[in-house]
Amino acid sequence: MAGYFIGHYNITDPEKYGQYIAGTGPTLAPFEAKVLVAGHDHEAIEGSPQPVTVVLEFKSKDDAKAWYSSEAYQKVIHLRHEATENGWAVITEQFVMPS
Repeated sequence: MAGYFIGHYNITDPEKYGQYIAGTGPTLAPFEAKVLVAGHDHEAIEGSPQPVTVVLEFKSKDDAKAWYSSEAYQKVIHLRHEATENGWAVITEQFVMPS
């Protein structure tokens, strides 16, 4: 069952965030992750969301957790923390509608 990393935040330092993006890309390849959403152009229909939403798809929730805690990603995560505010991130698994 697929696993997902979902992040939601406001970018406060675009230059540093660019460094984060450049450093994060190579960390995803070993986990065969897909970037499903990485956008600033969403339309809020409920609540007060932050401007950036990111959704990464992995083969499983365990793979998503392994990527997040990997040495390679941990070397760049500080860039996201330093370049964003009011954010959150979750790792979850795919929902399968009961039959």
